[in-house]
Amino acid sequence: MALLRVLQDGTFHALGSARQQRTDGRVLAATNVPLEHMVLSGAFRSDLYYRLRVFFIDLPPLRERKGDILVLARHFLDQHTASGKGPFDLNDAVKAVLASHSWPGNVRELENAILRATVVCRTGLISPEDLGIPTERRAAPNLAAQPRPYQVLKREAIASFERNYLTDLMAQHRGNVTHAARMAGKDRRELGKLLKKCGVDPRAFRVV
Repeated sequence: MALLRVLQDGTFHALGSARQQRTDGRVLAATNVPLEHMVLSGAFRSDLYYRLRVFFIDLPPLRERKGDILVLARHFLDQHTASGKGPFDLNDAVKAVLASHSWPGNVRELENAILRATVVCRTGLISPEDLGIPTERRAAPNLAAQPRPYQVLKREAIASFERNYLTDLMAQHRGNVTHAARMAGKDRRELGKLLKKCGVDPRAFRVV
């Protein structure tokens, strides 16, 4: 309630004081979870949400901002190049991997990949192996192949949706299965089974 009062009329009481004071400060808040969904589920106070939501910026995940990836990669490269090492550059194969990766861990995953590369790279040119991220291998399409059965395509589409959803969910909640289950409206044990079935390891999203 104290925060609501500050946001509403700019007044507050210092800890242990009965004297009301005023402030003209501004509040800048950020979150990596969809607050509007949490409000609907009752996990976040609606009155606080609407007081905070005066001016907002919706920043899409990194996979939807392909043009930012190389810019951020070079920034992190400069930032994490240890004294006495470098300078480093990215070869064309690395640029292709950076652009094609889905970045479930968002900007933090990109920063960690670049940080790792500056540590393990033995030359001035970073290679895909230095990043430590999986590369997707796609087989060339067989144009002569027969159309695949509906049920097979449906099953694969559902599996792909589940994995992508769970990956995003774990990234948003930094591997916290309890919080993620609450957000998804599922029992924690049920979500744990689904994560295991889809091969999504919550530990990969935890911040050390």
